[in-house]
Amino acid sequence: MRDINQLIQTNGGYDGALAVIGGIDVLQEATERGMYGLDNPGFCVACGEERDACEPDAVGYECEACGLNAVCGAESLFMLLV
Repeated sequence: MRDINQLIQTNGGYDGALAVIGGIDVLQEATERGMYGLDNPGFCVACGEERDACEPDAVGYECEACGLNAVCGAESLFMLLV
């Protein structure tokens, strides 16, 4: 499995990853849902698609939208990008 930094760097860097996801507000809301609710959100750093059933520390899960192994858990992304 690839490293989260490698995934982000190959898909536009940190600013690019935040832009693809939809910005810091979207990422923060997803992280809060994961912490206080029953959701387990993750995001594809290549296409921005949100994926459910994604562990907080997930890295390199397959994206159902674009097919790349670029889905990371919301909490991991939040800690890295903010």
